[in-house]
Amino acid sequence: MSFGFWMHQKSRMGQWRDFIKKMVELATARKSVLALGGVAFLGVFREVFETVIFLRALLFESGNQHQAALGLGVFTAFILVIGLSWWSIRWSARIPVRQLFVISSWIMFFLSFILLGKGIYALQETGIVPITDIGLNFQLDLLGLYPFYQTLIPQLVLLLLIAVLQIREKATS
Repeated sequence: MSFGFWMHQKSRMGQWRDFIKKMVELATARKSVLALGGVAFLGVFREVFETVIFLRALLFESGNQHQAALGLGVFTAFILVIGLSWWSIRWSARIPVRQLFVISSWIMFFLSFILLGKGIYALQETGIVPITDIGLNFQLDLLGLYPFYQTLIPQLVLLLLIAVLQIREKATS
């Protein structure tokens, strides 16, 4: 339990990054491979811990009827990570890093859009956020699109923010 509290204290990204940076500097100053390995383990373990919590929430939401599909998704993701890791290590000098970051950014934008819609819809289902229908009959769970002002307006604001950031980036480059 104390480890969970410690992880929660370090949950703010800036604090976590500073903590990891200090630990890496300390490990390299001492020239300790074991300490550096411990810091690397801690960083990866934190990400795995968050992933497990995320997958547990998915399992809880999907119910028993979709356990096999969730398991297949996790297995497929695991195989993809192993394959992409092997490929990136083997061909790292040839990877177009700029294109990789552009594609990753767009994937993150897309997932943010979906998770924003699904998150607000989940709050509506629990009664925390009110439901105001826009008068159209559509619902695309896969894309996080629901016919309610409370889900669509934040998603539109997110799209506007993404567009502004993209325009600003192109103007500075």
